[in-house]
Amino acid sequence: MRVKEMADLAGTTTRAVRHYHALGLLPVPATRGMQRDYGFEHLARLLRIRWLSESGLSLERIAQILDDEAAHPTRPTRSAEPTPPARPTRSADSPAAPLPSRPEDTTLADLRATRTEIDRRIDELLHQRRRIDQLIAKASSGERLSPLPSSLETFYSDLEQRLTSPGAVRILRNKQHAMTLLAGTGLFPTTTIDLALDDFDTAERDVMADLFERFNALKGLDLRDPRTDDLRRGLTADLWGLLERHKQVSHDLLRTLPGGRFSARLWSTYGLLLRVAYPDPLQQAVVRDLLALMAADPTLIDVLDPTVRQEWLHA
Repeated sequence: MRVKEMADLAGTTTRAVRHYHALGLLPVPATRGMQRDYGFEHLARLLRIRWLSESGLSLERIAQILDDEAAHPTRPTRSAEPTPPARPTRSADSPAAPLPSRPEDTTLADLRATRTEIDRRIDELLHQRRRIDQLIAKASSGERLSPLPSSLETFYSDLEQRLTSPGAVRILRNKQHAMTLLAGTGLFPTTTIDLALDDFDTAERDVMADLFERFNALKGLDLRDPRTDDLRRGLTADLWGLLERHKQVSHDLLRTLPGGRFSARLWSTYGLLLRVAYPDPLQQAVVRDLLALMAADPTLIDVLDPTVRQEWLHA
């Protein structure tokens, strides 16, 4: 992907990306033609830098953390993910300022505006403190500092150990990077993810690993070749079969999203991630087939934004 695409996904600027390059925090990618070609690994690193920075850590300290992890890689361990308390609402005695008509009204308006700004700053600091508390809890238990819960990190690690081809591993890691972005930006809350992960036992994880391998095997095949149609249909059917076996837990998980359903805002980001992660035409066709099945299922209708559902049905 281009630097602008990556910066937009991470909620930052191309200038910040160049700054991170200059500091050695973010590796410079290889070029394709005259453009730098950023991969999901660069996006994942950028997201971690942003997430740690927004948690209050200095760039110098972030560099030390990343260097230490590179020198001493560890597997994530399952531990309880701290559940952040509800974010406090703004004080009820901070009403909007009236339009000033007298000098004393102007003074009062200024004071109220100042009070509102102080409330906002306190709110941000409390939010930042909760994130630091989470980092302390993760570091104390030896976990990797990431927006993802340790249970989800462990789940991805377990799946990766079941894969045999480098391509399938890349596909899984791209999926993990996408979830890291969604979690780090708050588009996909992960506080209830354990309920979904517990639904996938050893046998189902073996099935998932096989599906990743088969999805990887589609890369490079001719979409127009009639012989690939059976592969496409068979894989789509088996992917849908896996989802159907866990449809209720998927429904309950989507219900925890902001607004209680898969929103157009979430799709605008996740849809782009899918296109960047899996650019192969045949793989994209399987993704479209699966989304259409999801959109047509009566169990999932109430957790899909109507505009998203219509797009999936007619993709």
